[in-house]
Amino acid sequence: MKLWKKRLFSGLGITAAVLLLWQLLSLWSAFCVARVAYTGLQNMFHVPYEYYALTPAGSVRVLSPLVRLVYGGEAMEKGVFDDPSTQCWYAELVESPTGEGIGLDGPSLPTSFGADTRLYYQPWTRESGEPGAEELAALSAWAEKTHREVAGWTWQGEGNTCYLAFLLYRHGDRLVLEFEKDLY
Repeated sequence: MKLWKKRLFSGLGITAAVLLLWQLLSLWSAFCVARVAYTGLQNMFHVPYEYYALTPAGSVRVLSPLVRLVYGGEAMEKGVFDDPSTQCWYAELVESPTGEGIGLDGPSLPTSFGADTRLYYQPWTRESGEPGAEELAALSAWAEKTHREVAGWTWQGEGNTCYLAFLLYRHGDRLVLEFEKDLY
């Protein structure tokens, strides 16, 4: 084999080994591992689940065989509804001139976008309950920051417009926000 081919294959092997080691270190230092589901017709050609190690430095996408190796197969099957230690809330930033519509009778927070635009939230799981002050502040801060960055709207109906829809998770003392399949 020519020398350049040997160097190429050696370089590829070293790169793969470094990436696997980085993922393993991320799994070992993670405060939790998040599984993001890609289901529905729009994701027909996408893998059904992606796994992310949530570390103090940020999130790192990890391979499912590594998650199975470190945490076991049973942990990979759990969802947010199976884990009583994780709370989750769903939030929508809705402009409603009339203040009426499906889901607009629940709790909400005022926003700086005018009296007609409010942030509506609700528990996503049975164990979630009402969000505390820290969760409400995170919901409000994310809506205020992100609304200006998102073009268009999520849905319209009954004379109302929804600009954002996202999930906020509490796992232990950490908050994780999921917006458009990205974790923050």
